[in-house]
Amino acid sequence: MATVATKKHFTNVAALRRFTPSVLAEFLLHFPAFLARRKLAIPAPESANLETMGALYDGIRDAFMATDIDPDMNRVLFMATQLGDAEGWKLILEEMDDRGLKPVFDPRPFTHYDLPLVTWLRRKVPDEEDILEQSYARRRIHAKSSYRYYAPTRDLRSKFKKPAGAALRDLRQNLATHFTNDPTSKMVKVLDYNFDEEIWFLVRYPGQPVRPDAIGKDGEDEDKVHTPGQYDAVVYHKTYGDLRLNTVREGDHKRYRIAFGDALLGESNIFDPKRRIITLQPLKAACHHLFAVSDTGEFPHVQPVEVCFHDHAVTGRRITWRANRQDMHLMQYPTDNDPKRLLPDTVDTVHYAKFRYRTHSCDPWHSMTVHECMELRFDRDGDSALLEQWLRARGFFIDVFKTETVHSPG
Repeated sequence: MATVATKKHFTNVAALRRFTPSVLAEFLLHFPAFLARRKLAIPAPESANLETMGALYDGIRDAFMATDIDPDMNRVLFMATQLGDAEGWKLILEEMDDRGLKPVFDPRPFTHYDLPLVTWLRRKVPDEEDILEQSYARRRIHAKSSYRYYAPTRDLRSKFKKPAGAALRDLRQNLATHFTNDPTSKMVKVLDYNFDEEIWFLVRYPGQPVRPDAIGKDGEDEDKVHTPGQYDAVVYHKTYGDLRLNTVREGDHKRYRIAFGDALLGESNIFDPKRRIITLQPLKAACHHLFAVSDTGEFPHVQPVEVCFHDHAVTGRRITWRANRQDMHLMQYPTDNDPKRLLPDTVDTVHYAKFRYRTHSCDPWHSMTVHECMELRFDRDGDSALLEQWLRARGFFIDVFKTETVHSPG
């Protein structure tokens, strides 16, 4: 019979040795019942070093991979390994700053791999109890991803209300039932980030089981199954009223549209699964002015580098134009002797366009892909709000309610 392990990051001792011994020892000593059950005698932090901990690493590794690992220990270890670098520490500091908090310890003596564990060890309860999980959610937000947009069927923006109390509990139970068939399951969690124009939700749920390679002390393969956590992003735009989803499984979109429509607006069937909301029509006209850099040097700087379209003059074929060097963009190529056009005037349909952008003059170029109808893809989720506003201002979004805040440049 297969056992179930919820941890896969410590299948070898080398991963454990990345922690400073005193930090690892202090963390482990917070779980005395688990240590007693696994018969692990951990030295005091001030006595912990590679010599005193060396003989314990195999036992610690086995404990971390065990089926009876303490759930809190497992959760903190997972978050710590995901945030154990310079970018992870930056995200922890950002989360603290948003809460009006500062680290209560001097981070300089610790490695980046140690800092998430030290943050948890020095946390203030209850203000910082979920600090690692919220920081990890920020990392997910900044990952490369693709968003599907859903337009509302009618204007219910005035009914928007941030889910709290019973509404938030009902939302979580609804999603828990969908993902686990158990409305009380603690494996499903909803994290929210409320901004001026948008509200973001990160939904955590159990993913498909994974069977990692693991070897027991007897040299035989161990039959273990790891169940990873998955995260989906759900974003509601308070100004424009649309919902966008970044999910692992497209089949979950219907559940999200219904659940969040009800939680945010009190209407289950408000988001239309077929209504067109993104358009590439602006590229069919004279459009060079859309990419002009203003005199004030405002960012982002956006340049087209690839476009796929159908042309009346070449029937039955999709045509793709692509800049042939990384340092070039399509506006550097002449089109029908018209310096203001990007595409020929015989173009029928533009299917997708890829742009490069940067948000600061010293930044490297990143990529954004816009698909006709409903989909955008960003290199960095953290830039999505800025880029979305840039696209809306230039007519790439169909403004369902003719919102007055949208103005076309040029």
